[in-house]
Amino acid sequence: MSAKKKLIRSAFREAVFSRDGNRCRICKRDVALDAHHITDRDVMPNSEYVAENGICLCGECHLAAERAEKSDKTYGPEALYMLVGSDLNKAYEASKKLLL
Repeated sequence: MSAKKKLIRSAFREAVFSRDGNRCRICKRDVALDAHHITDRDVMPNSEYVAENGICLCGECHLAAERAEKSDKTYGPEALYMLVGSDLNKAYEASKKLLL
């Protein structure tokens, strides 16, 4: 991983954790947190590392989100985007603006 990508990834993680209060947005715990990418990396034009495409999840909720069907009312992408005030379009547009 390039130094620039590491910086972008670190900034993504910090922005998501800060916005989400360093707590899992689903269960509200503050242990073993991850910055989860709501939409798959290959969908974003430049990078998945934009806060509009991220949510702070604990390890257990992260695993559930990774396994969830798109229509899942708790862990699916639409539900996660709603928790952070974003959507696929906002994430996509933010990714287009990210310079790699």
